[in-house]
Formats: sequence, C-alpha cells, structure tokens
Amino acid sequence: MKKNEVWDWIAFIAAIVVVGLIFLLGFYFPIMSNSELQAVAPMHPVLIILLGIVIGWILNAVFIEVGHLIGAKIGRYNVRSVNVIYCHFQKNENGKISFGFKKYDGLFGETKIVPKDIKKSSPKAYSYFPLLFLLIEVCALVPLIVMGTLPQNALTGWVWWRGLAVIILAIAAGIYLYDYFPAAIGSKNDGYLLTILTNQTNKEAYNQMLLGQDILAKGGQAPELPVYDKVTNFTSQVNDITYYARLAKKDYAGALDIVEKTIACKDTVNENIYLTAVTNKISLLIFMGKLDEAKEYYVLTPVDVKKYIAQMRSIVALRGYVLINGLIDNNETETKAALDKADALLKKTDKDQRSIEEDLVREALRIVIKAQPTWDFSAYDAGEETPAETKVEEKTEEKPEVKEEPKDDKKAE
Repeated sequence: MKKNEVWDWIAFIAAIVVVGLIFLLGFYFPIMSNSELQAVAPMHPVLIILLGIVIGWILNAVFIEVGHLIGAKIGRYNVRSVNVIYCHFQKNENGKISFGFKKYDGLFGETKIVPKDIKKSSPKAYSYFPLLFLLIEVCALVPLIVMGTLPQNALTGWVWWRGLAVIILAIAAGIYLYDYFPAAIGSKNDGYLLTILTNQTNKEAYNQMLLGQDILAKGGQAPELPVYDKVTNFTSQVNDITYYARLAKKDYAGALDIVEKTIACKDTVNENIYLTAVTNKISLLIFMGKLDEAKEYYVLTPVDVKKYIAQMRSIVALRGYVLINGLIDNNETETKAALDKADALLKKTDKDQRSIEEDLVREALRIVIKAQPTWDFSAYDAGEETPAETKVEEKTEEKPEVKEEPKDDKKAE
C-alpha cells in the first residue's frame, strides 16, 4: 500500500470514529436507550437518524463549496465553476450561468478557480473559509442541543430535536476532519492544499497550474511550466499542464520525459496517477515509432497495470488498449470494442484535456489502420483519409481523362 493510500485510510477511519463516538455518546445512549422517549418521538427513530445523515451530508457539502466560493473572491480569483454533489454550475464566456450534472474531484464537491494575478492571488482564504460556515453551523445547532438537555424538556420533543442536531454535527465533524486532514488522500482536500502552499514558489506554481487548466479548458494552448522532478499528487497536476502542452505540439519525446519522472516516483503518487503514467508511456513509445520497445515494456508490466488498461475507465487507458490490441495482441474484436467506448469516455474527460485526447485516439486509430490494412474500420472516424480511400479517388479521377482523350483526337482529324 502506498503512502498516500495509507493516509487516505487513516483519514477515513478517523472520520468514521469521530462520527461514531459523537453519535453513540450524544444520541444513541442518552436518547435511544430511554424507552419513555419513544412515545414523544415525532417519527420513527430510524427515520430521524436517516434524516440527520441526509441533512448533514447535503448541508455541509453546500457550506464547504460556498466557503470556497467566497474565499476565492477574497483571494483574488475568478470562479470558473461550482459543483455540489454532481450539481454543476458553470460560468460561460458571456457571463451566464449554466447548470448540469457532472463528476468532480473532491469529497462532496469542487469549486474551480482561476487566478487574477499569478503572484498576488492567494488560495489561503479559499481553503480556510469553509471553517467559518462550520462555526455558523455549530452556533445554530448548539442551542437545540442545550434546549434538549434542560430538565423541563427531558421527556418532550425537544430531546429529538437535540438528537437530530447531534447527528448533523457528527456528520459535519467527520466531513471537516476528512477535508482538513493534512496529507494527500484520495480526494482533493483543503488540509493538503494548505500544507503545500507554505511558500511563494508553491503558490505561484499552484496559480500557474490553475491558469493552464483554464486555458486548456477554453481550447487554448497552455504555457509550459517548470517540470518537477520530485512528483507527488500535487506536482503531478502541475506537470500535467506542460505534459499536455507538449502533446499538443506532437512533442512525444518531451511528454515521455515527464511520464518517466512520474513512474520513477511510484511511491509518492497515488495508484491511479502511476497506472496512468505507465499506460501513457506505452502509447508514447508507439507514437514515436518504437513499437518493439513498447512491446517489451508492456510484456514486463505488472498484472495490475494490464488490468487497469483492460478496464478502460479513462480515455488514457482506452487509447492504450486500442494500440495494444491493434499492434501487439492483433485482436480486431477488442480494438473495435474499445473504439466503441471512445465517445462516452471523451465526454467524461476533463474539458481542458478533451480535444488533445481526442486527437490522440484518432492518431492511435490511424496507426492501427496502417498496421492492419485488412481490418474494416469504415465505421470509425480516423480524422483523415485512409490510404484505401485515397486510391479510390485517384482511380475515379483517371477514368474520365482516359475517355476524353480519344474524343479530342477524332475531332482533330
């Protein structure tokens, strides 16, 4: 198990323990163990528990992202989009807000921001401001808990309001503990962001990364940033900006250099980042014309890498699967099965990477078409004419010229 996965488990277990202790000590033992309270319960106790969990989950998810939104404004950032439990609000170029459902990188939401000034924009308020809403939540719920503990309210409905407040605060405690855990974990969290933004250099690198992602999302060409040799979950995101900038220029050798740095830092990145890097290396070697080297590297890759590629849960894995089945395993059926999923996976790919990945999939298809001329890929768009199509057009152009020449000769006679 890798270091960041250990921290992820520690953070998760700690959050569950905190929620469990607050629930047991604040709700279950003092309330559920008292049979006399069942008569004054406004609804079944199980429904009260479920209601508290749902309210706590939604309420704190909204609070965290609203805190991010306000903190971003204070820290001199433009807000590109806000996502709360898959509800996605996007600000368009004309200033209008569009709504849809979209995945996110975070615990229960994500707010994407763009710096107004690389050096002056500071993300500290962005990371700290959700805590203000936790304070507001505590101030609002504590009075309910106090009212439920007063002697005159011992056998009244106030006790159940107290229980509902305790459950909501228990969920809040677990969510905020996980969000502010000071290490890299499975989801993007504020605690880790605060630990890496301890100096001006990291702040500027973070802002450069945000700016590059925004430029790519708008279809522009991202600037190349300094490439980190020591790759972590954070620095890999910074390196990705330059990685995709090089891919856009067809600089596969330069892109491979960045991938190699990630592979060399296997123990400091999460499993998905590492597996993506290995898959990218196979694709890049083939794009560079080094098929034999790619074959040798693929054969020696561990089973978990091959499983990741075969599952095709990302466009990178799908691209690798197309090339592997088309050039190494020579499996026409699997190659086409992968291509059938390309459009769906491209839609799920981040907008700032989608157009580049689409070009790479088409290039992979063109390489396979060239290597497998007997396979029928007429149902797929390779982005340019295949050699077979070119030949057909050449023949149709030659035929009328041959027929016209004798007619001209007869007229001359």
